[in-house]
Amino acid sequence: MAKKNIFYILLILMIFVINSNNLQVRAHSPITMDMEYNLDTQSLSVKITHGVTDPSYHYINLIEIWVNSSNPSDPPEAPNYSYPKTEQPTHNINHYIFNFPAGNKANITVTAYCSLGGSLTEHFYVGQPYYNPHGTFSQAIIPTIVSTIIVFGLLFILPLFGQKKRKNNTEIGKNK
Repeated sequence: MAKKNIFYILLILMIFVINSNNLQVRAHSPITMDMEYNLDTQSLSVKITHGVTDPSYHYINLIEIWVNSSNPSDPPEAPNYSYPKTEQPTHNINHYIFNFPAGNKANITVTAYCSLGGSLTEHFYVGQPYYNPHGTFSQAIIPTIVSTIIVFGLLFILPLFGQKKRKNNTEIGKNK
């Protein structure tokens, strides 16, 4: 087998191994949660990113909300509001609206649970700008895109370094 063919086989095998390590074949927690509370309508808007392939089997099955919890980092008491779900509206970003009273400067803690395991807890302070410490979906996907571009770039550039230079026809005729 030619060295070039061995190189391509090893490169394809390496790409397969690297990408198979990143596949999520098990349940996972929701990725991000963005919240906004409207004081006029007394409603909390929650957008949860939880990418799934089958939203009727793998979904957000419970959302719990604490208002002015005594310990906002880990709410020990029972939630003020609990919303069980039987499926997820979409495959990726889901928007939920919950109506309940919360005053200005209230501390709202929301926990979303995955039906197959895992959860995500976020805190929101009414009247304060919301900051998501977990980043966004784009921050997770950009390194994957960049590394894919690098690997495919190497796939086409590296074989050029391994090729021997061919003499052109005029040089061959002069050597006779």
